[in-house]
Amino acid sequence: MGMIILLYNWFYKRLPRKFSVLFIFFAVAYYGLAFSWLAYHAGPWLAAKLVRRSDISAVLRWISPVQIVSAFFTVGFAVLGIVVAYGLAAWVYRFVRSKRPRSYQAAASLTPEKKAASEASLDRYRRIGIILAGGGAKGAYQAGALKAIYEFLSIEGALNKVKMIAGTSIGSWNALFWLADAMQPDCPCNIERWWATVNVPSIIQPWPYFPSQQNFFLSVDPWKEMFDCLFAEKTKAGQRLLQHLTAPNGDGSVHFYFTRSNVGKARLEFTTNHRGVDRVAPNMPTMRPRPPVQSGTYDFASNIEDIKFAVFSSMDLPPLFPYAQRGDQYYEDGGVVDNLPIRFGTEIENCDLLFILPLNATFAQAVNQKSIILRMYRVMDVRQGVLERNAFKMVYLFNELATLRSALAESDGNLVRLHAQISKGSALEAACPDAVNKAKHRLDQVSEPDQLEMADSTSRAVMRKNGPLQIFSICPAPTLTINTAEFWKTKEAGAAFRLMYEATTQELRQFDFGNPPPQVQLAMVNPFGEISYFTDF
Repeated sequence: MGMIILLYNWFYKRLPRKFSVLFIFFAVAYYGLAFSWLAYHAGPWLAAKLVRRSDISAVLRWISPVQIVSAFFTVGFAVLGIVVAYGLAAWVYRFVRSKRPRSYQAAASLTPEKKAASEASLDRYRRIGIILAGGGAKGAYQAGALKAIYEFLSIEGALNKVKMIAGTSIGSWNALFWLADAMQPDCPCNIERWWATVNVPSIIQPWPYFPSQQNFFLSVDPWKEMFDCLFAEKTKAGQRLLQHLTAPNGDGSVHFYFTRSNVGKARLEFTTNHRGVDRVAPNMPTMRPRPPVQSGTYDFASNIEDIKFAVFSSMDLPPLFPYAQRGDQYYEDGGVVDNLPIRFGTEIENCDLLFILPLNATFAQAVNQKSIILRMYRVMDVRQGVLERNAFKMVYLFNELATLRSALAESDGNLVRLHAQISKGSALEAACPDAVNKAKHRLDQVSEPDQLEMADSTSRAVMRKNGPLQIFSICPAPTLTINTAEFWKTKEAGAAFRLMYEATTQELRQFDFGNPPPQVQLAMVNPFGEISYFTDF
């Protein structure tokens, strides 16, 4: 019974139904017509020829070597049937699937549009950034939180303070809706509508598989067609994307960063519209300053096709999809290297408020000791969670150094006042010559920071330019109703969106942006909408 339920779920719910019908048809044809002939005739014939040409008979004297080799051929023919049926079904499906992406009409919001403004003011913040993690179908949670943030900033009159957005994998896809002003229900391609209707046939299709000749099973051609439908240059959303490209520093424009992993060079790369990213001043201007971004690790988007390549190379989840290729370079999912690209909001954009939406930072679960597949999935979940938690640790260090620099600057200010007293003939120099000499030496160092030794960690902290960074972060907590690869869960995706939208709206209302908490905290939303906090990064 368990096997029947498993097959039903895969062929009726998780795979496109047209593909499932084709796969079953070709599998029945193969095993009903070809397999018996191959197993009873071709297998023994091939085994006999192989045995005659080898010394296997001398080794296996107590059993017929022909039968042994023939059994291996039979197993091979059985596996070949699956590969052949899958390949033929995938090839035919390319022609019979619907190639017209579903149309999107303006629709009423699934949730109330108007809410009372919060008491907290955002006047103290100059530059706001948004960081979106990768997580596949879990992006439904992220999209709900993103819409709540959009409405909150709109109510607070702070949308124009959003200067950047960075996304990895599904985070890049969600970022498109923000950039295209598609967060509201009056937009034909609004983000809520998309996630409430997502399904497998509209985004992926099976692809013919040739063992030892390729390392992927699926194609995202339907998803790319969806992109063309929603964000083509002729659409309103596409025109809005073009504004970010043609005037990246203009009013209402936002710098975007879509990450990807360079397979051959094993490094993180990205696409951006920020034309001055190569001229960003380093946070620590030492005698040998290192630029925030390495030369050759980024490119600039000039048109919609560049954005399309950036987004789909960022979402190139291994080993399901083929590598994204540009020239002689191959790329896959940005989450392989960095699943939560916070540094674009700190080192590069110098934001003082970041809205960070992780998808993997809180996943404790019971240990499975029976399934190899579930064990491998757990390894991937743990890895992504560790990457995201490490990104939060960098925020801690970033803020601690800013606080240290502020404290030292205040101390140096006292030295300046002391030096002024000394220069006026204060009796302090005669009374405490050693202390005054040390104060003068420290003052000389502070007045010429470029001459400080790089090995002096205190001096390096003084030279940093960053101020403190405020974080608002929220994440779904176990047990999730939709997981990374479960794009077939249309109903659950809509429910996940609404859950995080409502929880984030509540959390934004009570979060004190005027007097933020002293430590970074991650709000975690359980399936019942209850919020707890995680600070143990």
